[in-house]
Amino acid sequence: MTPDQLTEAITSGLVTGGQAWIVQTAAAMLPAFWILTLALHLSRPYMLRMLHKFTLRFGADIWWLAYVLLRDAVILLTFGLGIVLFYPNLVKTDALPLTGSLATALLLVALAVKLTRDADDNARDFRLTTTLVLVASALYLVPQVFGVEAGDQDYLKAVSTFLTTSGNVGWAMPLLYLSYLILIVTACYLFVEVTFRKVRGPISRRPAGGAATEQRTQPARVGKA
Repeated sequence: MTPDQLTEAITSGLVTGGQAWIVQTAAAMLPAFWILTLALHLSRPYMLRMLHKFTLRFGADIWWLAYVLLRDAVILLTFGLGIVLFYPNLVKTDALPLTGSLATALLLVALAVKLTRDADDNARDFRLTTTLVLVASALYLVPQVFGVEAGDQDYLKAVSTFLTTSGNVGWAMPLLYLSYLILIVTACYLFVEVTFRKVRGPISRRPAGGAATEQRTQPARVGKA
């Protein structure tokens, strides 16, 4: 073997091994992140009850801000790790949850609702976000448990084959394309909302008397849907 062939073999092995390690690590961590996402979102009533027990406003603010930061950060991490489910080669060759990509796409829709609406104070927006998180969690955890993790169970062999991407490519690829469509539509919605409807910049005005002063206009209030 020549030095060039040896270098190419080592490089190919490192790339292939690194890719496999990243995918396996993400696949191993995703169930825990999905459960944590669901638990943190559904624990909001408990957090509100504890909020009223604080005697100092500062303590209550720290409690609520820490909860919101942790809850939304976990959702973002779950969505970030779920990106590995959108690679067509991995979907065809690896045993991944059949509806994992669709679950990740619905999680992005939930993030879009949080970003563009008031899901903490508006009951309708909170119910919409809760429904999206619940459906997305079920779409990931059910095929993960009964598909990926049940592959060595003889009595669940047919169910496991149906609920994994490599064993059911005929369903996996259309679901992947549907997830792509949801991602594109949600990204366009976020772009329009953030760029054209939410941004209100300062406007400099010169009074009629000629004095060069700047007046900062207040952002227009957007009514809740």
